[in-house]
Amino acid sequence: MGARGPDSQFKPEYCDLARRVAMLGATNDDLAGILGVCRRTIGNWLQDYPEFKKAVEEGKLDADAKVAEKLYQRATGYERPAVRFFASPEGPKSMEYTYHHPPDTAAAIFWLRNRRRADWRERVEHHHTTSEEMLTVLEAARLRARPAHGEGKPDGKPN
Repeated sequence: MGARGPDSQFKPEYCDLARRVAMLGATNDDLAGILGVCRRTIGNWLQDYPEFKKAVEEGKLDADAKVAEKLYQRATGYERPAVRFFASPEGPKSMEYTYHHPPDTAAAIFWLRNRRRADWRERVEHHHTTSEEMLTVLEAARLRARPAHGEGKPDGKPN
């Protein structure tokens, strides 16, 4: 195989950095900027260095899994411990309680439209019907919109 060009400048420590920034939602363009290389170089590294590709994929998968978990919680509702502070004659007091986050309809719809696309996709149905009466009205409008022969010009001459 012939020379591909200059050394790729790939360093094994890029794998950990790539995994961490992919977990934060970085795209390949972002990764290229962080590592100071062009996007094509990132593509080459993904192809040439299996450990780099694995690190990026793991980071993206981890981030996606965390977001999916939070979206699911939002869609179904959840509870979390909370603390409320208030003033009393003896000084500040705290009270622990459970805060209930109700299910979010929009999150549930989003989840189902993506996970159960066939059952939950938005269907838009168009029904076209034309009656004789509507055709008569449309024909009359067409005739009114087109001036008759010799009409429509100030001098009365045909167009």
